[in-house]
Amino acid sequence: MLLRHYMGEDLESLSLKEIQNLEQQLDTGLKNIRAKKNQLLHESISELQKKEYLDFGDRSAGDDTLAAGARWCMQTGGWVTIQIG
Repeated sequence: MLLRHYMGEDLESLSLKEIQNLEQQLDTGLKNIRAKKNQLLHESISELQKKEYLDFGDRSAGDDTLAAGARWCMQTGGWVTIQIG
């Protein structure tokens, strides 16, 4: 029965207070879900950036500027846009 309420079904039998409590529970759950999603996305982006900078460094071993930029990003967690070509 409670799952149906979470799905927005069978709400006719609920009082105003029960509907408000349900809404608050849904809002809290959604905030938690979004926070976790954002955390995972941030971690994935950071990991991809580290791999990308390492790959660029490996391909351009003679380019001290690129290697220095990659080291700086990994050490500080900063973002650098590098235009190649």
